[in-house]
Amino acid sequence: MGIMEKRHYILNQFKDDARDVYHPNRVTIHSNQNSSHQDHYYHDHDYAEIFWIERGRGTHLINNTKIPLCKGSIVMMRPSDAHTFFSGDSIEGITITNIAFPVSTLQSFKERYFNSTFTYFWIDTELPFMVNLPYNLLVKISLMGDRLFKCERGTLQLDLFLLYVFNLLDEKNKILRNISIPKWLDYALKAYTTPELFREGSAGFVKLTNCTPDHVNRTLKKHFGQTLSFTTNKAKMEYAAIQLTITDASIKFICKDCGFDSLSHFYKLFSEYYKVSPSKYRKLNNTVI
Repeated sequence: MGIMEKRHYILNQFKDDARDVYHPNRVTIHSNQNSSHQDHYYHDHDYAEIFWIERGRGTHLINNTKIPLCKGSIVMMRPSDAHTFFSGDSIEGITITNIAFPVSTLQSFKERYFNSTFTYFWIDTELPFMVNLPYNLLVKISLMGDRLFKCERGTLQLDLFLLYVFNLLDEKNKILRNISIPKWLDYALKAYTTPELFREGSAGFVKLTNCTPDHVNRTLKKHFGQTLSFTTNKAKMEYAAIQLTITDASIKFICKDCGFDSLSHFYKLFSEYYKVSPSKYRKLNNTVI
């Protein structure tokens, strides 16, 4: 194909109104790889983008790699990704719906919902996150996406849409994980809930699996997109939240039960997970009579 000229797109150039937070677009591309005419230029951008294929099939040229696209393909584009599209059928074309939005949205979602995970827009691979949706999920996302064309293009509407997509994909992944997750990992995730194991740290989790730490870490990343350290800390914080809610045990005692020698470190980690301090969490949720 040869070297293609790369353009740089800016979100503001597409907005219908300067106050718009995001820009929705639906386009049908007819040009194929052998045509001299090009409907869509090779480009990167200063924004994040999610797109899905409504109809047809074709090719996604992404970071100099050709990836086939079909009805139901959904891709989460990072700003640095460079790409263009080609239709598999110049008559039918390939119909793409995409939502472009600010990078700052990714940063806030990462901090609030995806801390220490490496999937979706935050995947650390050469190619962006992509999955092929079954027809029922494609219909749901398409209907939700249609609303973005009709409503006020503000932060609330964008956040609701992205959360809806993440939730649908997470439910889909849970079904797949329940089918494919190794029995030893399922057992360890359910059993790693006691102070005795917490005090051993990650070693307590690994002990439940009869596997090496490296293998446990790789398997957790494969199935859940999270590290061994994140998994054990998450279990400890969930345990701490329950203890703060249903017992009157001192925070220092709960900290020790979670396997932490440093109370300040416990406070810091708990606040990262729940966005409030342990003492504030107890005041908000305490049910002890």
